[in-house]
Amino acid sequence: MRHLVLSICLCYSIPSFCQETQVNILLSDLSKQKESIYASIDNNTYRLEGEGNAQVETIAGMPVKMSILKIKSNGKITENRSFWVFDNEYQITGIADDFSTIQIQPNHPYNLIMDDFNVAEVDEKKKIIDRSIDKVIGLQLLASNTTIYSDEELQNLIARIPESLHDSEYYKSTKTFLLTKDSKKPKVGSEALDFELESRTGEMISLSDFEGKYKLLEFSFTGCMPCIEALPEIKEAYERHNSKLEVISVWNDKTKDIWLNTAKKHKEQITWTDLWDEEGYATSLYQIKVWPNYILINPDGEIVKIWNSYRKGKLLRELESFFGKN
Repeated sequence: MRHLVLSICLCYSIPSFCQETQVNILLSDLSKQKESIYASIDNNTYRLEGEGNAQVETIAGMPVKMSILKIKSNGKITENRSFWVFDNEYQITGIADDFSTIQIQPNHPYNLIMDDFNVAEVDEKKKIIDRSIDKVIGLQLLASNTTIYSDEELQNLIARIPESLHDSEYYKSTKTFLLTKDSKKPKVGSEALDFELESRTGEMISLSDFEGKYKLLEFSFTGCMPCIEALPEIKEAYERHNSKLEVISVWNDKTKDIWLNTAKKHKEQITWTDLWDEEGYATSLYQIKVWPNYILINPDGEIVKIWNSYRKGKLLRELESFFGKN
């Protein structure tokens, strides 16, 4: 039996409260799939290969969401089964070709709340969130359904969220939604939107700091395997074109430690501008839904090219159309 063993520390509260959780995954017919199957937990995504067996271990201070995903080569998620897990040993089984068969045992109580929520009408959805707003499940449901609320309703709910959950990605993304909800989806010909984020040196860097040069915005997160795989090609592109081009990587990682220290050996290749999108502000501002995502901006601040997902050689080809072969 082949196992993919992952250890992730997710302690948001006092470390002594953290609990070990183990998820054993066994999917049949995995080798027959044309699309890739991934296990995702806490913004870290790992491809399931071989016999479809994997073991995921986490140490967490609160329940976390575990997903099994089917993803096309262009980065589009075509199927998804998600389950809450915490402080137990779980078994996920099913047929890779039929996601409706994928089940988890035992069933965490949050999964029952999620099941009720998925079949509820809007008014009942709001009641479920209202009853659960002091729990991470309520916060996650709120973050995923912000559009059913008015700004005033959202602000009132945010004010009720316990301080112990303020470090949660769901809390941050809900607050960010209020700040960025009126931004328009970026398109070729539109003006690039400015933002300011923290660099690895602790300095605050703005997109507008690079006026007069082409800028390549590269949106990533550490658990995205294609994002990590793209780094050598980004390095090559930057070395070829840095007299005209500034590359700006924007990492949508949950914690600073993940951004700085996870996949550290791979990130040692980065010699360009590297920023942490702590609140998800820039990621939401540019409405990024697929990673990696690339936006090329000309010296006048106009978006001239947008594409997503990583395919070997595509980044270099796209930039050659603007800068030629160096």
